[in-house]
Amino acid sequence: MEEKWVDILGFTRYQVSNIGRIKRKELSFIDSIGRVYCHKERIIRQGNDKDGYQLVGLINNHKLHTRKVHRLVAQAFIDNPDNRPMINHKDTNIKNNHCGNLEWATAKENGRHAVINGLYDFFRGNKHPLSHLSDDDVINIRSLEGQMSQLEISKIYNVHQTTISEILRHNTWTHL
Repeated sequence: MEEKWVDILGFTRYQVSNIGRIKRKELSFIDSIGRVYCHKERIIRQGNDKDGYQLVGLINNHKLHTRKVHRLVAQAFIDNPDNRPMINHKDTNIKNNHCGNLEWATAKENGRHAVINGLYDFFRGNKHPLSHLSDDDVINIRSLEGQMSQLEISKIYNVHQTTISEILRHNTWTHL
């Protein structure tokens, strides 16, 4: 596919390409005291945010604006007739900002895509940061059903009796 460049809305000095590159256009100007400045066209280096999405810094009116590359590509090259707010990476690779890999999505669609592709790590059992019990504890608690009261079991594991009841009824820790 041939690389195509489009002006970035709101940033007249920059362009975005359909393969996810950003460039500053050639620029010549004379400042207020008559000095001539010439900036050659150049590709802008991309950084990463805390989640790994690629970012660029764009200057407009002497202010730095940070923008996510996949959003710039989608806004320039992908129609959004339903006005969906999010952008989904079809191949799940957040570094692949090629316009053919991006699609507009709702939060629900984006979340469903993440779950189907194993990107969403559910906080179940031991993985939940507030969990006081381990998977082994829950298995042992279920094995004690009928041998001890829920209140006795709750005292052994230092949890509320309601927690034991929910475990025994399989309302919680359903993955076991």
